[in-house]
Amino acid sequence: MKNIMINKYKYYVYSLVVATVTMGFGQSIQELQEMRDEYKKFQKEQGQVLIPQIGIEGIEPATGLPREAQMIPYLPEKITEQEKSTRHFGYDFFTRRDSVAFWENLPTPANYLLGPGDELIISLWGETQLRETYIISREGKIYDEKVGLLNISGRTISEASDYLKTQFGRIYATLNSKKASTFIDISLGELRSINVN
Repeated sequence: MKNIMINKYKYYVYSLVVATVTMGFGQSIQELQEMRDEYKKFQKEQGQVLIPQIGIEGIEPATGLPREAQMIPYLPEKITEQEKSTRHFGYDFFTRRDSVAFWENLPTPANYLLGPGDELIISLWGETQLRETYIISREGKIYDEKVGLLNISGRTISEASDYLKTQFGRIYATLNSKKASTFIDISLGELRSINVN
């Protein structure tokens, strides 16, 4: 097989050299036709020799149409135990995504800025009892019936706590007095979802 390929290669090189040399001297149409016939004869001879050695019944002409796809059967019994247990790294994160609420258990960082969609829980205790949940609006504000409209967006939790203590202290006098008998706590409920691009 290797010898046939080498002979074929030699013949092509020889034909190419002869063709380029003879083109310079100008050949007649008859000589070119003879060379073409000789080349076709060589192709047929080589093709007849190659086909039995390779074991091909015949070569199908190229039609440009796709051949029927070969279906590879799925044989689960041939899969090894190691292949069954091997998974891509991080695959479990997507399959068990909703079963583990690990984001809810993490504390918010000190530099987290409040924004629209965040939930604030304001608790007052002592002389005055109050526990209210507020969701920051798209404009970055919350509304309390007694205090009014409060702009919270863009503040950290500690900044918001100081601001809310001052604002609620205008209504609840015991919150900011020297002997405070009302206390305030501001905490985050559910956080807004942050889109990562």
